[in-house]
Amino acid sequence: MWPAKETGSEPRRCSEDQTKKTLTRKMIFTTTLVELPTSWSNLRGDNFKFWENEWYEHGTCSYSKLNQTQYFDLANNIWKGLQLFDIFQKESISPSTTAKQKRVDVENAIAKHIGITYKIEFYCFNNSHELLEIRLCRNHAGNDYTNCVMLDNCGSSFKWKP
Repeated sequence: MWPAKETGSEPRRCSEDQTKKTLTRKMIFTTTLVELPTSWSNLRGDNFKFWENEWYEHGTCSYSKLNQTQYFDLANNIWKGLQLFDIFQKESISPSTTAKQKRVDVENAIAKHIGITYKIEFYCFNNSHELLEIRLCRNHAGNDYTNCVMLDNCGSSFKWKP
């Protein structure tokens, strides 16, 4: 969950205060901590180090509104509310070692089941057309979806590996 400006720029590392930038396990609710490996997993390594980095890079920029507990709880609750994996399964969109997914199919599935018709970002790993993230952007208040303004790098189709 990354705060972003409406211009598309992303604020980063907004606090050098050690007490604010260091993530501690006790600050994340136990239920959220149990669910995070599914809702916000690191596809390339250790989850807790990943979450530490996400907090330091992005979460500290929302510290005036969200502390660590609120930040990770909100990210997890947004994921639970979306149920993207279930939506994709209903629309026969699934990870594959060989097949590519069409961007328009994913966008249509999200629009059909969630009603989000805003511009969505697809972010691929190192411009490899291997899907790393689907970004659905929210307004500054965090209570509604809005167009994503950052450029994505997946193109019209991408690989979604299991």
